[in-house]
Amino acid sequence: MKAFPLEQNDVVFMRATAGGGVGDPLEREVELVMKDVIAGYVSVRRAADVYGVAIEDGHVDQAKTDALRGQKKQERHYFKVTEAATDEFDDRGLRLCPMGREVAERIGAKDGDMVEYIGKQAAPPLRAWAKIVEGADADELPVGPTGRKILGVSSEYEVWLRTMKVNRADDPIDKVF
Repeated sequence: MKAFPLEQNDVVFMRATAGGGVGDPLEREVELVMKDVIAGYVSVRRAADVYGVAIEDGHVDQAKTDALRGQKKQERHYFKVTEAATDEFDDRGLRLCPMGREVAERIGAKDGDMVEYIGKQAAPPLRAWAKIVEGADADELPVGPTGRKILGVSSEYEVWLRTMKVNRADDPIDKVF
């Protein structure tokens, strides 16, 4: 956990998941997603947003699920990993993800947004904060040795990079995991 300075009358809104697993959420068995919805672990909205499972009237709509999963896969952005000599952190010790402006625009990230690198094999994802670097390559992400080790990748390997959607305190979701 990293420190963030708070001032009097600040309001802190925190949400954390329970380490939901490793692997592509769009490949999770539809039946298991439905079980999680029934158990109240995942909302119908999250089943669609995260797992690409369309649930209507308490039942999975397989045709819509197949279409939604296909659409979500097409929306992903993959980038080649290049070797950075060191892992980059800010003055608070938070991991940074240096990226070119074109990369940021493709994934919808702004400087300081949380992003997540996801490899294609079953390995933990890597989270960092976007750092837009002028003149950086449009199709590459420099990743330091520790980051590459966490992701289980070497240079020339492609990773999916996405922004982490963070809900504001005044924009609650319908159910928290």
